Amino acid sequence: MQDFKQLRVWQEAKQFVVDIYKATEKFPMNEQYAMTQQIRRAAYSIPAVERELKKI
Repeated sequence: MQDFKQLRVWQEAKQFVVDIYKATEKFPMNEQYAMTQQIRRAAYSIPAVERELKKI
């Protein structure tokens, strides 16, 4: 069984999360606790789901 960290899709999803965090840093302060957090959680869920699916 291949380690999920070696999967290209997981690596790209992880980079996507990093890109989202960098992009949302530029959002206005009044969005820091609303839209920013929601976008970051959504982005983070992508590699998390892939990791869980690999366990199946």
